[in-house]
Amino acid sequence: MALTEIQRLILESVVERFVDLSKSTERIALVREFEDPDAIDELFRWQLLKTSDRDNYLPTALSFHYCGNPELEARVKRGVEVLAEVFRNMYLRGKIDFTPEGLREAAAKIDKNADEQMIRLGLYVAPDLLLLSGWTGGNPQQPDITPTGIYEGIVKLKKIDTIWDNYIRERIPWPVQDSFGGIVPRHPMFTAQGREGELMKYEEPSANQGLLVLISHSSKDKVLAEALIDLLRSGLGLLPEHIRCSSVDGYRLPAGAHAETQLRQEVNATRVLIGLISPSSLASPYVLFELGARWGGGNPMIPVLAGVRSDELRGPLSGLNALLCSEEAQLHQLLRDVGSQLNLPVQGADSYLKHVKTLKALSESMSSAGALHPSSQEEMVFEESVYWKRKNGQREGPYCPVCYDGKHTVIHLIPGATRGTYGCGACQNNFYPNEYNNPRPARRRPFSSR
Repeated sequence: MALTEIQRLILESVVERFVDLSKSTERIALVREFEDPDAIDELFRWQLLKTSDRDNYLPTALSFHYCGNPELEARVKRGVEVLAEVFRNMYLRGKIDFTPEGLREAAAKIDKNADEQMIRLGLYVAPDLLLLSGWTGGNPQQPDITPTGIYEGIVKLKKIDTIWDNYIRERIPWPVQDSFGGIVPRHPMFTAQGREGELMKYEEPSANQGLLVLISHSSKDKVLAEALIDLLRSGLGLLPEHIRCSSVDGYRLPAGAHAETQLRQEVNATRVLIGLISPSSLASPYVLFELGARWGGGNPMIPVLAGVRSDELRGPLSGLNALLCSEEAQLHQLLRDVGSQLNLPVQGADSYLKHVKTLKALSESMSSAGALHPSSQEEMVFEESVYWKRKNGQREGPYCPVCYDGKHTVIHLIPGATRGTYGCGACQNNFYPNEYNNPRPARRRPFSSR
């Protein structure tokens, strides 16, 4: 399947509009100009374009390679290299300055030719290359990226000058020519077979593949399980028919099925079993039964911990390498490991990173079995648009009022790039408490269900 000249021109159009005007490109404009909606859909499937609404399209990092403009790709590549070194230095020194002035000053120390466009393009593709752990923008209304956090894995970067080339090779290696002279992108969904240029497509996820993933969990962790499902679906392209999660709507057992019999069959029949291990699941005999049955059958399973340390595992679980929901890098590994078991490619990071953050935030709120419900000695108070914990005269926080009032979960807010602003990693809302400048007496949130 070749990248046609029409597809290259579509990429070029989207990239140039973004670079020149900092705007997304409407799908209807592309259809009218190129008269080939199928070409647009193929570029999206190959991760050469991205969209959040199917009406407006933005370039991905790969777009800058395949748009046919080597000078522009060179600027993006250099921008990535400069910012990777900037972010690594900031992270190691603990002095983070995401202001435009701060970034320009830091970039100029590395490359005197680093101008505003180079920095802007480098920032835009930085999330795709996992240089940032938090950012705003990247949507049709605000396509440019404003960083709010640096991905901790950046400390492992040793050869920064190869980061761009390695990324391209891992996603779609440098193109080959097919027998008709077209460019053939070697996407992770494709594998070379036989002579150069002859490609065979992997089977895309379809309903007839049946159950692929079973999530063993406690019903008390329904919200956590929903977040895990969102991560698997966005990161691997799984369909609802591929996932069993007995407490989440859309993924429950079939109506009329005998629960114990059906689960006993599915525990060993599913390709991948993920044990969502929390304080609640460790106290659930049904979860321990499912995990024990899987282990007894000699089938692989992946323990994923939330609010539980690996040294708290007992029995057969203690001998398995477990992944932590509280660590972003390990959630990325979870997608890679599950994808490897299912022979599925992991999608671009921008399509699933928000679900990584949600799962991490939920896990961090479960540091103990009682984390979701403050003890009687603690008091949740509402001050300046957010919640705070008061215990023994001390205040801790702030915490998200949306998650607390809506789902009774205590999610610690993350400081934003601007002093005094906070964001929630679970519900993605932003808050602007003003207690530092204009303190008010504590009061309980009106109409709260707590």
